[in-house]
Order: sequence, then C-alpha cells, then structure tokens
Amino acid sequence: MFNKTSRYYSLPPVVTTDAQGRERESTPFRLLPRLSGTFFHTLQAVDRFDNLAYRYYQKSLHWWPIADANPEFLSPWALLGKEPVITQRFNLAWMADSPWSDLYQQLVAIIGVNTVQIVDTWLGESAVIITFNSLNTNTDALTAAITAAKFTVTSVETQNRIGKPLLIPPAGSR
Repeated sequence: MFNKTSRYYSLPPVVTTDAQGRERESTPFRLLPRLSGTFFHTLQAVDRFDNLAYRYYQKSLHWWPIADANPEFLSPWALLGKEPVITQRFNLAWMADSPWSDLYQQLVAIIGVNTVQIVDTWLGESAVIITFNSLNTNTDALTAAITAAKFTVTSVETQNRIGKPLLIPPAGSR
C-alpha cells in the first residue's frame, strides 16, 4: 500500500469494524519518536523540507523526521506561511471609546475567520491575532472590518517561522 520509502511502510495494518459491522483494513497512527541530540536550523523563505533533508541527511525523501520534530506545522506550506489557513497579527491604535466587543463581533462574523485573539496589555500594546482561510477572506477585508469597529491598523505581520529556529533531529531518527 505504501512505497518502501514511506514512514508508514513498516507499520502493520490494523483491522477495525465500522458502524455497519463491516471489517476495514487501515493504517494505525504512527507515534512520534523520542529525539535526542537535536540541533536547530534558522528557517529562510526559500527552505523546503525536502531540501533541508538533503542538506542534513543527504536524502531528500527523509523530510518527515523534520516535519515530525516540528508538529505545530501541519504541512510544509504552513511552515513558510504560504498555506491557505494563515495567522496574521494586526497591530492596532485605538481610542478609549473603541469597543473591543464590537471588534470581536465584526471579525468572527466574517466567513473564513477561524480564531480571533485580542491582545491588549498595560504597556499600550494592542493587537488582534486572526487565523483565517485566505480562500474565503483576505487582509484587506479584515482591515476594513477592524476600521469599521473604530480601530486603526498600524501594521500587519504574518505569523510564520521564517528567521526562527527549526528543529532538526539527528539522522536515523524514526
């Protein structure tokens, strides 16, 4: 069922029974391995898992230990902030009468918005962190909703790992 280079190749199939009583063969979940002796790579916009695997393991098909070691990213696209579901931080300027509840309600009503987190600290930092599907909405529409709630967007930052450390497990870890 799987290619011999697949990380699922050596897992034996399991047989389960579905709601109708039929037996189905499937592949079990593969547990993430314990890692030791790891090191970090500073992620750049041109990096890809297969290129990193070749650089560190001399085998481009062994990208999955790197993916396993960085489970907060569900896909290689998410790692670089190029996946349809993205997270952006909108830094805000606001006046005392700007209602946070109105801002929240404006944003969650937009189709494609998954989560909204409001950041307001006593240091005067104000921001809203929004995770959204870019196939349904975009930065301009979110900025318009924020402006409609009487806030001003001072800057927008896409949240990704570029310029930050990426965990690289030792060769041979499975």
